[in-house]
Amino acid sequence: MKILHKSPDYPFLLAFLLLIIFGVLMVYDASVVYSLDVFGERYHFLLQQSMWAGLAISLFLFSFLTPYKFLQKISPILYYIGVLLLIFVLIPTPLSPKIYGAHRWIIFPLFGGLSLQPSDVMKFGYVLYLSILLSKSYTTSFTLIKKFFLATIIPASLIIMQPDFGSALILCASGIAMLFITGLPLKYFLISLPMGILSAIVAILGSNYRRDRLMSFINHSLNSTDPAGYHINQVLIAIGSGGVFGLGWGQSRQKYGYLPEVSADSIFAVVGEELGFLGCTILVLLLFFIIWRGILIAEKCKLPAKKIAVIGIISLFAFQTLLNILSQVKLIPLTGVPLPLISYGGSSLLFTCAGFGVLLSASREC
Repeated sequence: MKILHKSPDYPFLLAFLLLIIFGVLMVYDASVVYSLDVFGERYHFLLQQSMWAGLAISLFLFSFLTPYKFLQKISPILYYIGVLLLIFVLIPTPLSPKIYGAHRWIIFPLFGGLSLQPSDVMKFGYVLYLSILLSKSYTTSFTLIKKFFLATIIPASLIIMQPDFGSALILCASGIAMLFITGLPLKYFLISLPMGILSAIVAILGSNYRRDRLMSFINHSLNSTDPAGYHINQVLIAIGSGGVFGLGWGQSRQKYGYLPEVSADSIFAVVGEELGFLGCTILVLLLFFIIWRGILIAEKCKLPAKKIAVIGIISLFAFQTLLNILSQVKLIPLTGVPLPLISYGGSSLLFTCAGFGVLLSASREC
């Protein structure tokens, strides 16, 4: 079958580029006070995020222009590189220090202390690799489930050990979404549901860090002094201060040393404070517009592996978006995951853009 090359999905591309530009501007806005305090100048994080955005766009173009068959061939390599990086980051070395109580980052001193989060590499490699596994024909449903389980349990367990329950949850949920569209009978999902819930409970209660976050969420009060309780209080103050129209661009008060992770995990709170309910609504609509367009692209894909990969890529984006925003409005405990395309940080931006390159490439060939 000859594949016709059409134009990429331009509405998706436009929304994607708008969010990257908005993200760079918000990182500068949210970080300017901290940048002045620590580095003595306003533009440190703006320059850093602009550099990451440039690299991310380059990676986006590379994955967009790379033939999908080539990505299929190297997907096992990407998967196993991700696994090796996840193992490496758990070994205490100068390159993998413990930061904020977790081993999540590999630091590169020769490049100005730039860091890489292996879980982001893993999620990208996992989606491409799993799409190949799930698109093959198997004699029984059990064989399909076994392949899925083995490909998922290894990276998910390593990510939980960092600890990073949020990223592990995103990876597993995306994998389940990919498995669902293979046409696997619903009974297998219903049978597995109690085991999944039990595994999540064990993972949460088996870690003091995760248990403390959960208890802080359940027993939350405005007088909370523990780190998680203080964090969510400052988030709620920021969002509540914005009202309908916000305090105005650059007018956040919470970024003056009150709001933790102000340009990273908590950047949605700064959007709420400065741009108000209206600004948050527009941002959420843009994020969900991307998710909707991604699902439409998947529906049009004729090749099973490509359809599954597109669902995996857009699921990673959707679940990460949901976890971040829901935690910021106190519907779930704080997760520590960034808001994709908006929060400060290179790894998430790089591999989100790499995934979107694959997705938009698929939109030309569906």
